[in-house]
Amino acid sequence: MTALNEAIYGRLQAVSGVTNLVGTRVYPVVLPQDPVYPAVRYQQTAGERTQAMGSNTGLVNTTVQIDSYSESYEEAREVAEEVRAALQRFQGTVAGVEIESVFVNGPLDVFEDQIKKFRVQQDFTVWHRES
Repeated sequence: MTALNEAIYGRLQAVSGVTNLVGTRVYPVVLPQDPVYPAVRYQQTAGERTQAMGSNTGLVNTTVQIDSYSESYEEAREVAEEVRAALQRFQGTVAGVEIESVFVNGPLDVFEDQIKKFRVQQDFTVWHRES
C-alpha cells in the first residue's frame, strides 16, 4: 500500500461519521468477494509532481477516486456525504503523509447492474508532500 493510500485509509478511519456507517470496510482498489454493505473503495487515478526550474518542489497533486457502495441509494449517498465531510479541505499529517489540502469533485450517482448495488463516485484532488 502506498503512503497516500495509508493516509486516505487512516483519515477515513479517524472520522466517526464514516466508521459509524462502514466500520473498517474501506478497501483499496477492489471490494472483497461478497462484501458486507455499505462499503467504501478508493484508488489513485492520476498524479502529477509539481516541477520548478532546476528543482523538485516535493509537492504532489494526486487524484483519488472514492466510491461509496450500498444496497440502497439513500445509504450510498449518506456514506458519500460522510466521506466528503471527512476529506474536503482537510489539512494535516496522517500516516506520515503531510496533506496540504483536499478538494472534491462530484458526486456521480451510478447503479452497478452486475452486482445490483448503488455507488456514489467522488474524485478528490489531494495536494500532499512527497514522502
